[in-house]
Amino acid sequence: MRAFISAVILTATMHATVHAQSLAEAQRDIDNENYFRAKNTLFKLLNDPLQKGDALYYLGNAYLKTDDVDSAKVFYKLAYNPDTKTPNSYLANGRLALLNKNLAEAKLNFDRAAQITRMKNALVFYEAGDAYFRPNVIDAKLAISNLEQAHQIDNKNTAIMLNLGDAYLS
Repeated sequence: MRAFISAVILTATMHATVHAQSLAEAQRDIDNENYFRAKNTLFKLLNDPLQKGDALYYLGNAYLKTDDVDSAKVFYKLAYNPDTKTPNSYLANGRLALLNKNLAEAKLNFDRAAQITRMKNALVFYEAGDAYFRPNVIDAKLAISNLEQAHQIDNKNTAIMLNLGDAYLS
């Protein structure tokens, strides 16, 4: 019986690790502009209820960065769930607001995402800064401000540093 329970726990742990790695790989693929591979990975993650919201958000990012704004809007709408109140849900709503040219609502949603993480998650600030900056420069000052906050939290992340450098150059 103990062997069976150990096997179940080991399988569940491996299953969670594979999905976490897949989401991280998809994020990395988006940062490296390998959108096709990122989309394939993210579509596979839609079957996992624990990863679905994050996968929808990053699918929106992948479509937005390939200039398919309508598809990005669809995925951001699906990712936003006011009942769950997760950072990625607010990030999705913020990006959707930016696409609809509502800067005030976008800032409010990005601030909510940061507050949920107690202002300690570099990825939230990175995503907010990226939203203001890519694929079009909407507000370079807000992009730089968010990317600097992300860099203060995680100063070893090269994606943050590269985006911050690009934002300064803009």
